[in-house]
Amino acid sequence: MGIREEHAKSMEYWDGRAKQWSKSSPSVSYLALFYEAWKNKLESPLLDIGCGSGNCLYRAASGGRTDIYGFDISPKLVDIAREKLRPFLVEETDKRIVALDMLDLSLHFSRGFFKSLIFSGVLQQTLYSGARSTLQQIADVSASGAIMYFSTRSISIHPSNAMPVEGEKGTYRLPDGAVKTYYSRDSIEELIEGLFEIVGLDEKPQTEKISGEEILNWEGVLRKI
Repeated sequence: MGIREEHAKSMEYWDGRAKQWSKSSPSVSYLALFYEAWKNKLESPLLDIGCGSGNCLYRAASGGRTDIYGFDISPKLVDIAREKLRPFLVEETDKRIVALDMLDLSLHFSRGFFKSLIFSGVLQQTLYSGARSTLQQIADVSASGAIMYFSTRSISIHPSNAMPVEGEKGTYRLPDGAVKTYYSRDSIEELIEGLFEIVGLDEKPQTEKISGEEILNWEGVLRKI
């Protein structure tokens, strides 16, 4: 199955869990901690890649930041995010918050447009073979020196009941049919080479929002070269 076909399955997966996802919360929100620490250093415009139900953008908008954009592969999550952000973005809401495959990012947004980005838990949703092209798309719409919050699953812990996907590095098919890719630090460094540099990157424990599964994430900050 190709990358876009897997993304179509991912869209169905998240559409089916949109309401549950929007009401659940992680045990520790490293993204929230990042935003509080960096909010005065983040330049506009800000893009949330895989914005889900819009929680991070809502935090930004509530603090007075309105030059914000977001997209998600799930139209149902986008609908939830739009309603949450409409009081802040008013008539711009449907233009700023869109349903989009991350492989089409540079077709929708202008090159070099974004100075700050949020990229939390999205890279793990694609095949390893699609990760570099995803990061290239993000780099294309990022300004030189742009700061990006980055979070993805660590290979240190992966589900024992998942099956490795043949020909894909660190990619497993879960019992529900979805794929998830787990990364080592070396694989992240390989994927971002020439696109981003690491400002800080550490493994941190987390509890998965829906399943309650104990996981390890890579959490940190990247800068566009």
